[in-house]
Amino acid sequence: MNTNKTNSVKIVSKAASRLFLLRQFKRACSEQNELLCFYRTCIRPVAEYACQAYHNSLPAYLSDDLERIQCRALRIIYPFCSYREALTLSDLTSLKSRRQSLTTRLFKKILEDPNHNLHGLLPPMNETIRSLRQKRTFSIPRCKTKRYQSSLSLRMPSL
Repeated sequence: MNTNKTNSVKIVSKAASRLFLLRQFKRACSEQNELLCFYRTCIRPVAEYACQAYHNSLPAYLSDDLERIQCRALRIIYPFCSYREALTLSDLTSLKSRRQSLTTRLFKKILEDPNHNLHGLLPPMNETIRSLRQKRTFSIPRCKTKRYQSSLSLRMPSL
């Protein structure tokens, strides 16, 4: 088992263990907004820790596990609502879409700031004369491994 999978499994188990505290707060008759505040400050940051680094290479089963953590937390907070209704009531988005937006925001930040520490790691800019249907910002290098192919800089070239 590689270290990315091991770390992701640890993140899932750590976030799941904090659901016990959420249940305890629920039993202590805490209000929904307090429970939601606890979820946003103590559970969701664990589930999103360093998500920009692993989001594009995260296997679907681990992404589903993380989403299940949020679903379980919202079921504790809003017991009589479906997951979609609870997302609307709590003004949250799915963890997958949040990871995607955080990753995109980081990539744009790296792209726009030439003094950013990671700016030098970007592939060379694509300089085509022809008008193409899908304009790519970067020329895509040849990828020998699937891991490199799913890296951050290669998954964000259409910004």
